[in-house]
This record gives sequence, C-alpha cells and structure tokens, in this order.
Amino acid sequence: MSNYLPRVDFVNTRPLPSDIEERVLERLHASLREFDAVVVCDQAETEQGGVVTRRVREALCRAAGAHRAKVFVADSRERIHLFRNVTATPNEFEAANALQRAGGEVDYRRLHNLIDGPALVVTAGSRGAWLVDATGERLIGTRPHANPVDTCGAGDSLSAGLALALAGGADIESAVRFGMIVAGVTVGKAGTGTATPGEVQALADELQRRR
Repeated sequence: MSNYLPRVDFVNTRPLPSDIEERVLERLHASLREFDAVVVCDQAETEQGGVVTRRVREALCRAAGAHRAKVFVADSRERIHLFRNVTATPNEFEAANALQRAGGEVDYRRLHNLIDGPALVVTAGSRGAWLVDATGERLIGTRPHANPVDTCGAGDSLSAGLALALAGGADIESAVRFGMIVAGVTVGKAGTGTATPGEVQALADELQRRR
C-alpha cells in the first residue's frame, strides 16, 4: 500500500473576515515574544482570500524592522515586492514578476534594495539559488538530486531550512546551503515531503563525500 497522500489546496476567493484578521494580528504580535524566527508563506494567487492580507503583511514588515535580532523570512507568489525588512525567498519567475510589477527590468539587486531586508535569495531549481546581500550578488550552486520525485514544496523547505540556520547563528551563505540540503531531501519524496534531522545530516554527509 502506498503511503502517498495527495496535496489538496483550498483557495478562499472571499476577503478575510475582519474579526479573523484581527485575531491573526493579535496572535502575530503575541507570538513574536516566543519565537526567534518567523516564516511567511504568502501563496494566494488572488487579490483577496489569503491570510496574509495587506494589514497582516504591513504588520509583519513593521515587526521585522523593529525586531532586527529575530529572523524574518518571506516567500510570496504574487507580492514579494510589497514586503519590507525581510529576507525574501522568491523563485526566478516570482522575482521577475515582482520586478515587472514594480515597474522595471529584471535586476535582483534592485529587488533587494526595494525590500530592504538582510538578503534576497532567488531560488533557481537544480542550479541552486541567487544570493543578493550587502556584499553583492552571486549564484550559490548545488548538486542536482540524482532521482527527484516531486519538487512540490521545495521552495518552502528551503525557506524553513534557511530560517532555522539563521536563527541558529549561521551566516547567510551557509544558511542558503543548509536550506538547499533540506529542499534536496524533500524533492526525493512524493507529495509535499518533509525532512528529518537524520535525513538532512545523511544528505549533507553524502554531498561532502561527493566533493
């Protein structure tokens, strides 16, 4: 019997009720005292219907600016150019789309300056990820997965691994590499895969041996 569970996404096309939006904002501010890292996944493709509304996004951006010691990582399918003060992790298509919406040509440094966060990480599939920060722009390469099964959730996995590493004190380049290892584990699984510490360590050891 297969253990594969299909992914099911529900997109609410109606505006978030105001009382729920208020509760989200209240929980956000209360939770900031408890956590070292905040990961935002704004994947709604509609103008309305997502939990990350304009007010929620602006509250997140203000919190990121006010709590510089904490890690804020954000990914957004349609609105990454509207985030501020965060480490943003769009893929190449999302970054290009954001720059076009912001009224200019594709220039990752311009997007980094617009968001004004610690770094911009633009994922590039099997080629790795572009890293843009105060020191410049460079491609952090990776070894393609030998037997990829399902790339669904790879970007979210990278964001989670990146945030975890940054919260643990890693520098941004090491955190990007760690995030890519986490994503490398998940693409070897059907569906939206997960990565256990043991699996991450095993892949890291394998990559080290292959150098």
